[in-house]
Amino acid sequence: MGRSQDGGWAWVVLLGAHVGTMLSNGYLLTLGVFYTEWKEVFELSATNASWLVSMPMLVASPLCVGAVMTVSPSMIMISHYFKRRYVLANGLAVLGLNVGQMVFPPLIRLLVVSYGWRGAMFIIGALQLHGVAACALFRPLKASLSKTPQHEDIGTSNKERTNSANAFLEYLRCFQIFANVKAMLVLISNSLHSMAIMVNLIHLPERSREAGWSRDQSAMLVFVYGLVSVVTRSTHGWFVDRNHIGSFKLQLLVILGATVTSSLNPVSDSYVFLVGYTVVLGAFLGASTPLLIVNMKNVASASQVPAALSLVWASIYLFNGIGSVVAGKIYDATGNYVAPFLTSGAMFLSAFLVFAIVTFMKRREDRTQDKNKMNTSGALRYHTAADGLEENSL
Repeated sequence: MGRSQDGGWAWVVLLGAHVGTMLSNGYLLTLGVFYTEWKEVFELSATNASWLVSMPMLVASPLCVGAVMTVSPSMIMISHYFKRRYVLANGLAVLGLNVGQMVFPPLIRLLVVSYGWRGAMFIIGALQLHGVAACALFRPLKASLSKTPQHEDIGTSNKERTNSANAFLEYLRCFQIFANVKAMLVLISNSLHSMAIMVNLIHLPERSREAGWSRDQSAMLVFVYGLVSVVTRSTHGWFVDRNHIGSFKLQLLVILGATVTSSLNPVSDSYVFLVGYTVVLGAFLGASTPLLIVNMKNVASASQVPAALSLVWASIYLFNGIGSVVAGKIYDATGNYVAPFLTSGAMFLSAFLVFAIVTFMKRREDRTQDKNKMNTSGALRYHTAADGLEENSL
């Protein structure tokens, strides 16, 4: 199978990225099912139980270990292998997260009932080892072998020094992303967005339990969220790739929708309402996370893309963990889950406002570039016409 962009081995790479994301990030975002077990078994406060959920992400993000080591390279490989269908491919890769959210909650509940939470974690850990096989599908798009001369000449040492200097300059280029204002604003929006998501996913099962519903019904809410997210996550790229709607405009719409939905969570304790809430929120957030990744790529230059995508995923994990702890502290302070979900809505609103600034800056930049192109094109036509008149006069 040939290694070409938007086809051939690219689909195999996409499959590996999808499975790797499902087994890593998909599992981490369903730890809320264990949250209730840990809280009762260890007699923990909401804050302390939240730390158990957050630690894998808080440790993985700054140290680049575990799930982060799986997901970040996957997204970078997708950006190399897909150009014309990148938005669709990115959505399908991140779709693994939602598949994990559908598969793991009922599986975890089944394993907890059969083997206890310790046995369940042991079996889930064995399943996650299959992520190694998934990442083994990644191959370089273009392999270039450097030819080493058989005999050294007088200039060998100078060439080595030059190569070392070039390598150091390449290393410094990784930090250019921090000078990109639009990319940093996207990163801030992504961080607020990630905190708000985690408040919902981690505390939604416990919110249902507080309303008087069973553990199985509470775990099913996470399943419903993942199921609905699959639809929007797998289809939004089709509309964006065909220019039916811009990625920046769609991003603003889905974050605004998540803001309103999350703020309405405390309205009712009815299970029907909670299911409806989960459906609507899942529809919005199914598209919002992959769109943030796509838009980060859109505001970064080609040389900045690997660093930009790595920063996006690092911030997702880091602020997912922080969001869970913040929600736990708010619950301990108030004694109910009304304030945490209202806080989540405020975080989504902040993410919306920051991204609105990015959208304004991007549109102004695009208009300036279009105007410059028109001026350049007009100047070329003028000079061409002038040259033609001069030739005719001669």
